[in-house]
Amino acid sequence: MEVNSKFSNSSYSKKKGEKRQTSERGYKNGSNSEIAVADKYDDWTKDSILDRGCILLDWAKTRWSIPFSDEQIKKMLGTDKFEE
Repeated sequence: MEVNSKFSNSSYSKKKGEKRQTSERGYKNGSNSEIAVADKYDDWTKDSILDRGCILLDWAKTRWSIPFSDEQIKKMLGTDKFEE
């Protein structure tokens, strides 16, 4: 069962899990991407979600040479709707 489905309504701290301290799989015991999230973010907040989104879009931009504009990135991440 996928981690997100299994823990869908759980808190981020429960989803994050503690590496090797439980038989329950959490992000710290997951894929490289899940481990990177668990190691970098203590809390899953608006700011951490936006930061992670920017990291992923930057990776896609580099990997596939996609010329995203700053405005397109803001729209994809929904930040165009945030108040300054």
